Amino acid sequence: MAEGLLVSSYLTQEMVCSGRRAIEALEHAGLPMLATYWEYVEEGERWRLVLISPELPLLGPLSIFRKIDAALAAQASEPMALDTLYIDVQSDTQPFYRRLMLAPHADPQQRRDINNFFDSEHYVYWVA
Repeated sequence: MAEGLLVSSYLTQEMVCSGRRAIEALEHAGLPMLATYWEYVEEGERWRLVLISPELPLLGPLSIFRKIDAALAAQASEPMALDTLYIDVQSDTQPFYRRLMLAPHADPQQRRDINNFFDSEHYVYWVA
């Protein structure tokens, strides 16, 4: 059994790597995502991995989280350290995602790797 990932008020390299592994597992499982990033939640004083999925309004959160659980559990090579407790699925109306899409560099025809984009409240892996 893998030791759980400690998600705290500081975004660690372990969290970034664990988030990347989770995203890769979800892509492999075919979960449609428009963006993936860590976001700091001030109320809980912790970070959460945010997935922007067009399927959320269609299938609802319970169905999406079942897919996430199955994809993370299917990682047979190495158990996933990131618990779904720290994952949040949002629709494309999420305010930070909308700001990213309004950025001058946004090209709707191409996924953009914004690797290492980091501000005090976000770490963006990519935006589609």
